[in-house]
Amino acid sequence: IPSMPEAALSKLAYQRYQYWVQAGLAVLGASALLAYCIDFYRNPRQAASSAFSETPTISVSAALMVALGAFVATQSLMLGHENLRDRGASSFSLAEAIAKSQTAQGPAQNYTLFLVDDFDHTLPFYLKKTALMVKDRDELDFGLKYSPGRFLPDMASFAQRWNASPRAAAVMYHKTLPEVQALGLAFEVVAQDTLRVAIVKPAR
Repeated sequence: IPSMPEAALSKLAYQRYQYWVQAGLAVLGASALLAYCIDFYRNPRQAASSAFSETPTISVSAALMVALGAFVATQSLMLGHENLRDRGASSFSLAEAIAKSQTAQGPAQNYTLFLVDDFDHTLPFYLKKTALMVKDRDELDFGLKYSPGRFLPDMASFAQRWNASPRAAAVMYHKTLPEVQALGLAFEVVAQDTLRVAIVKPAR
């Protein structure tokens, strides 16, 4: 897996996220140090003894300073994670593009959704739509035994169903796209991130 391009890009995205984590920890550490300085400035003896006490005490102003630092640190982590959204951690951008393309073609939910060789947990949620699994049963193996019609075992079955569907959309890893191209299917790429690509059947 490490040799795969999408894995390398995902690793790079999380490496960048480390800067947000480090910034948050720096803010939290600075706020804790400043809180101690506030108490030490007001009452040096009490602050020094409290630092080594089993039951340390802290003033309200110092506590507020730590709370503020914790709040800023949390926001830094959240903003950094939001920055990961379009780098493969979430399919939100792909779902948004698919929904927009299908709305332009007609009723928003009147199309077939395929998840090719991968099960993305967030995509059905964002699109509010069930999907057909292709090739990979993933952890849905048990449920698919009771709903075999929701699973296509190979790319040939996928191609047949794609051609038979008036409207269709699919999401897959970048490495799977050449397999789809080799099938000679008509499709348009509407969105992609570092891990996956979203395609739709062109409007007639």
